[in-house]
Amino acid sequence: GDWFVHVASLIAIEQLSPDSGTAISILIATRMIPMILFTSLGGALADIFDKRKLMIALDAWNSFVALFYLLALRYKSVSFLYVVSFIRNSFVAIYEPITRSIVPLFME
Repeated sequence: GDWFVHVASLIAIEQLSPDSGTAISILIATRMIPMILFTSLGGALADIFDKRKLMIALDAWNSFVALFYLLALRYKSVSFLYVVSFIRNSFVAIYEPITRSIVPLFME
């Protein structure tokens, strides 16, 4: 689902701001900056809390945040799309190390 949202966001930016390389660059930055800032937080949370419950909670929040993409498209707001993308990718950045840390549990 993450790549689907990423591709859909790129298509939405292209429709809202045609031929704007800057708009696409900012969208990609809203994907990369949360990865740099929040991935270590996800690792720390995975060590402290129950991984399964964290994954469920983050999936629920991600589902809720995804609804705001519809508002951004409805109002044709590129800046709101950036904000929603940053928030969603922040949750994804926290989620990623949790999923990676749960894989070894399956091997035992």
